[in-house]
Amino acid sequence: MVPDSAVQTNLFDTIDREKQSRLAAAIDAINRKNGHNTIKVAVQGSTDKSWHLKCEHISKQYTTNLDDIIMIYCNGDKREKEAK
Repeated sequence: MVPDSAVQTNLFDTIDREKQSRLAAAIDAINRKNGHNTIKVAVQGSTDKSWHLKCEHISKQYTTNLDDIIMIYCNGDKREKEAK
């Protein structure tokens, strides 16, 4: 554990840490008063399972999914002859 003041920054750091701290304190206060996860930051996601990612235009996974491997059959292939 490290204190909140111990932040590794860079030359182009533009984050307003005081504003972020006030926002976090406000969210915590609202959640304490109204119940856990009454409000939360959008990046925390949702537990709503009715929403799902649309996958109608997803790329094939040729290198990681065996079902997506391209099968090429050439004329005279041994498997073609056995199938006949």
